[in-house]
Amino acid sequence: MINKLRSLLSGNRPDLYAILDLGTVEAKALVVLVDGEQAAIIGAGRQAHHSGAIVNGMLSDAKQAAEACERALVQAESLTETIVGDKLIADRAIVGISGPMLKSVCLSLAIRRPRPQERISESELQAIIRRAERLVLRQARTAVAEEHGTADIDVGLVDACGLRVPVDGSIVNNVVGSTGTQVEVRLSNVFATVAYLTAV
Repeated sequence: MINKLRSLLSGNRPDLYAILDLGTVEAKALVVLVDGEQAAIIGAGRQAHHSGAIVNGMLSDAKQAAEACERALVQAESLTETIVGDKLIADRAIVGISGPMLKSVCLSLAIRRPRPQERISESELQAIIRRAERLVLRQARTAVAEEHGTADIDVGLVDACGLRVPVDGSIVNNVVGSTGTQVEVRLSNVFATVAYLTAV
């Protein structure tokens, strides 16, 4: 197996991924070598963090959590040298985020157009989408602040799961160039606190 890994590394460079999981008690990291449909773990590390870093599934000490993540990742990268003969540092990362750290917010915003006979321009559509994005971000901040019991909290976008833009209640192939009275933006976004995203 070791010889096979070394031969993979000597040819075209396969993909290297760092996989990081910040758990309630410890941070865990893997370095994974991916070649086509095959994958091999070539490094692993774990580091316990301060007991107050995560409380009730919520990040409370970002510095402690970030340090634990960094140490676990350094351990995993150092182990690659033992396994394949070279210290390898991944250029891509997959980060696991637990459910309590995430906030999903869905929004539907309908805008009545003052001149429905005019074709919808790219700039008009982008202005409507930006307005919806600002509203969904505000909703996410409010919801996360209530959950954390503080107004001084910021959130960052983790994933924009869906964007649909019906015109007069119907999905159209291309909104730009369409006409209609009402443009609706339906967003489904996932957020996490900036402190948590910075830690991982």
